Parts: sequence; structure tokens; C-alpha cells
Amino acid sequence: YPNLRQENKLDRGGDVIGVDYRYGNNLNIYGGLLVENWTQALARNLVAEQILRIADKYRVVLMVHDEVILCVKTREAKRALKETLAAFHYCPDWCEGLPVAGEGAITDYYQKL
Repeated sequence: YPNLRQENKLDRGGDVIGVDYRYGNNLNIYGGLLVENWTQALARNLVAEQILRIADKYRVVLMVHDEVILCVKTREAKRALKETLAAFHYCPDWCEGLPVAGEGAITDYYQKL
């Protein structure tokens, strides 16, 4: 958020009744949205690092938000799933202590599980 600044919201009497956050061309962003965006950015960075670990060993064919879809030979599927889940349980040093988890499945085609 370039030039993010906090501004007090005042009532007609001049008393502070809340806080606004403004950035750029005076667009308004409220505290809850700001925290949500920061959380999403953190999650994106974490998942990107996890996917890079997976891509070192397997061919990533699709990513959808926090999902990764691999194309592996049938005989490698169980090992690939195990190693992929291990990657999604990996917590980098920069977010030590953050609870991370993942789940997965082996399928013949993409499906939402």
C-alpha cells in the first residue's frame, strides 16, 4: 500500500469515532480488509515457497490458490503425494512457529475434493 496513512474518523462534534486507512488516490481501506490482505500476502509467500520445493522434484501442471496439481507416473503417485504433503507441512525460517498443514489425494483427473 503506497503512502498508507491512518486518519481518525470524527463525528460532527470533532470526537474520534474510528480510524480510516487511506492510500494512493485517497482510496479508503478499513482495518479488517487491511489485515485480510496482509494475511493473504503471507499465505501466498508461504505457499509459493512450498510449491518451489515440490517443483524441484515433480512437474507442477496447475496451481489454484493454495492447491498444486502434479502430473506423475502411476507408479510414483504414492511417493509424490507423501513428499508433496511433507512440502506443505514445511514451515520456512521466516515464519517459524506458524501452523501449516496440507492434504491431498491421488486421482486420474483434476477434481475438487
